[in-house]
Amino acid sequence: RLCKEYRSTPVMVRQRQPGQVVRLPDEVYGQVTELIEGFKTEIVPCRRDDILVLGSDGLFDNLSDEEITGIIQQICSQSDGSSASS
Repeated sequence: RLCKEYRSTPVMVRQRQPGQVVRLPDEVYGQVTELIEGFKTEIVPCRRDDILVLGSDGLFDNLSDEEITGIIQQICSQSDGSSASS
């Protein structure tokens, strides 16, 4: 059975403006540390056979956690020939 165990909190620069990692022009390279120091790193314990879904707002703004879980269950059941249950 698949279930959501963890979801990170979006990093917001201002209200309704998410933080974004972008390619920076060479001129501002010295400012990179200052620009990204507000971002955080998190450690999430994983076990063998865990499935991690990494995506951007393009995924998570358009599909609910339940829809993502359903897609993964469908793919897993197709690949092992069984039917995954929710």
